[in-house]
Amino acid sequence: MTSLTARRTVDRPLLALAVAPVVAVAAALAVMHLVGLPGVDIAAHTYKTGLVAQGQSLVWDDLWYGGSYGVVSYGVVFYLLARLVGATTIVVLSAGLLPLLFHLYVRRAWRATSLLPAVALAVVVVIYLLNGQDPFLLAMALTMAGLALLACDHPLWAALPVGVAAFTNPVAVVVGAVFVAAAALAWRPARRPTMLFAAALCPFAAVWVGVQLAFHGRASYLAQPGELLMWTALAAAGVLLARFSDDPDRRAKQILFALAGALCLTAIVVPAELGNNAARFLALFGLPALLMVRRVRLPRAATAALLAAAAAVQLAAPIADLLRTGEGVQTRRTFFAPALAFARRDYRPDFRYHVVALRLHWEAYYFPQAGLPITRGWFRQSDWQHNAILYHSPTPAQYVAWLRDLGVSDVFVPHAALDMSSTGEPALIARSGAFVRVFEAGDWTVYRLRRPSPLVVVAPGGAGAAPAGATPGAAVTAVGHDAVAVAVARPGAYFVKFTWTPYWRLAAAPGPPGTAAGSLTRAPGDWTLLRAARAGRYVLRVQPSLRTALSQIF
Repeated sequence: MTSLTARRTVDRPLLALAVAPVVAVAAALAVMHLVGLPGVDIAAHTYKTGLVAQGQSLVWDDLWYGGSYGVVSYGVVFYLLARLVGATTIVVLSAGLLPLLFHLYVRRAWRATSLLPAVALAVVVVIYLLNGQDPFLLAMALTMAGLALLACDHPLWAALPVGVAAFTNPVAVVVGAVFVAAAALAWRPARRPTMLFAAALCPFAAVWVGVQLAFHGRASYLAQPGELLMWTALAAAGVLLARFSDDPDRRAKQILFALAGALCLTAIVVPAELGNNAARFLALFGLPALLMVRRVRLPRAATAALLAAAAAVQLAAPIADLLRTGEGVQTRRTFFAPALAFARRDYRPDFRYHVVALRLHWEAYYFPQAGLPITRGWFRQSDWQHNAILYHSPTPAQYVAWLRDLGVSDVFVPHAALDMSSTGEPALIARSGAFVRVFEAGDWTVYRLRRPSPLVVVAPGGAGAAPAGATPGAAVTAVGHDAVAVAVARPGAYFVKFTWTPYWRLAAAPGPPGTAAGSLTRAPGDWTLLRAARAGRYVLRVQPSLRTALSQIF
């Protein structure tokens, strides 16, 4: 009878840990919806989920970044599942169950029997929803489920959810690797299961690397040294807390925080690989991991101050987003209505638009959803291929040259909070004489660029005596998510300002079937070079194939 009562006493807290965070996440999402406060990254995930639901290209989108691998290289699992069961259901279950999965893992692997770290994680997760990183939360739940299986001596089964997580958001696997590596370094008995787990992950890793090679695009993650150093300081606080404790596992916990800090420092030196994503472990598990340290010998006031400072660092960004309730207006269709009405009315397929990026980035949803190509999107790592200049304080002349290089005709300036990379753009426009104001309504002003360069220009020596950059009878006539139609009046070589991919094919070309009407190759600036053998209409379409994919890998 005593053992049965004890078992029930243990099960009730676990049941509460399984149910309460799920209810809290659902309630938080409902409140966010009611007050018009979506997560910061939600625009991108809403757009990409819509593309998959509409049967559009899973690997390519011409309406963002001049063409980019927007989904496949980032992770496809979330968007495929969202099409079947809905994004909200996925977020409620994955974020809500994450504290329970975390507790099941650390209770077995780190002997952290207290529920306090998991409760802290539940609080963090609810606030973390404001980041809008839905695929990451799903991937993190899958990863933590795998780690719980690993801790229960099922290393081969553990590889399955972690392997799926790699195709959902690979950053979650990096976060999980910090836990696994620290445990393996600290405890000899953990090394054999870890090696079996790593071996079982190898097939997933091979496929993941193959996908990255097959659909490789130039990308760089934003790395802010000041922010990464702040997270490194939090990791150092964890090392300090473990060092001044009588925790039997203090060495393991010192290693855990040291690895988390080293990851942040590495991102400062090699920013392209992870950037600010290197801090994701501390951004999600910083405070919960600190609470895993037992028998701290520091004075209670000092310990409390350190934990409070850690919580402040960890939650500062999402709480700041919570306080920006006034920015919810820039997520609504009514806010974009005047700009979209003008854009549709004035749209010419031979040019794309530049929308000065809002802080919440819903221009990356509304404009391409309307079939209007824009210079940017909302996977910042893709920004660097064509738009890196915006992060380096360009002069007005450099800014105008960049717009012409991207085939921009009109610049849409919203009168609202802007992304950090865009705050200087209104001043650049005001200081330049290259713009004419053509529209103003609501919260928008539209400027037309004088002498814009269209999306198709003649390559050097490409069309008779026409000078390079001229456009004698060449024009883009239609733009889709994975296809571009180009009409040329004469044979020649033309720069088509859509990002080169080895999967471009001439789906249609003038002349009798079976005859060579043209070819496609990479052009300077990572654009596409069309060599047209005769005048007429050419359709460039992205058509992935296993043969081409293998040629990119090997």
